[in-house]
Amino acid sequence: MLSMGEQKLIAFARAMICSPKLLFLDEWTESLDDSAAQRLIGLVRRQQRAGNTVIMVSHDYRIVRELADYILMILGGQFFLKFSKQQIEEDEDLSRYVERGIAS
Repeated sequence: MLSMGEQKLIAFARAMICSPKLLFLDEWTESLDDSAAQRLIGLVRRQQRAGNTVIMVSHDYRIVRELADYILMILGGQFFLKFSKQQIEEDEDLSRYVERGIAS
């Protein structure tokens, strides 16, 4: 009887054992406390630095802003918008718009 957070940690550890070149993360920090989430973020950063591809789905704008090189927003099952991290960092209005879109 594991909590949802514990199940996510085990699934992440199981995936990392395989040394993946592509990592797909779907709401991967949901149900985790801040400490566990920060540890996983550190592991994902290491994957990125190693040149591996990370695709993530998240409604947590802090994590998206910290880790993403590109942000794709989907509306009604279709790609709605695509931005680079640089575009979002350079445009404060765009940053607020994306943050509201991710959080909804």
